Amino acid sequence: MRPFKSKEISRRENNVNSKMLVRAKDVYGRQVYYPADETSRTIAAIAGDKTLTDRVLRLAQALGYEIEIARPLPTWRKT
Repeated sequence: MRPFKSKEISRRENNVNSKMLVRAKDVYGRQVYYPADETSRTIAAIAGDKTLTDRVLRLAQALGYEIEIARPLPTWRKT
């Protein structure tokens, strides 16, 4: 059995019923994405990081996940 290539993964039909919710935050001039729900936290854990990189988000999207960026928290509510 040969391993899947990324193009083959994106082409196959995926039965994953999922949306990923992430929060975008500007950190030292870089756009960083933080997990905001259980699905995105699981993907971040699989990737081995606390944040989600552009590469991880593209791969998750290729697997069939719909990525939704949450509205930022109001500045007076940030902790």
